[in-house]
Amino acid sequence: GDLTMLEQLRLGENQFSGKLPTSLRKLSLLSWLALDHNELTGTIPAFVGQYEDMSDCYLQDNKL
Repeated sequence: GDLTMLEQLRLGENQFSGKLPTSLRKLSLLSWLALDHNELTGTIPAFVGQYEDMSDCYLQDNKL
């Protein structure tokens, strides 16, 4: 589906693993991103800091 209008993504505490997907880049209207308490690895992509309307970003308790 087309989720480009999504403003909040809350997926903390779901045991997700791997890298942050680059497809998150398409969610340009995100104001709230919560992926905390998972098993995500790698580095935080630069696009995460480029959301214009981002007010809250929770990535703690991962392996980033």
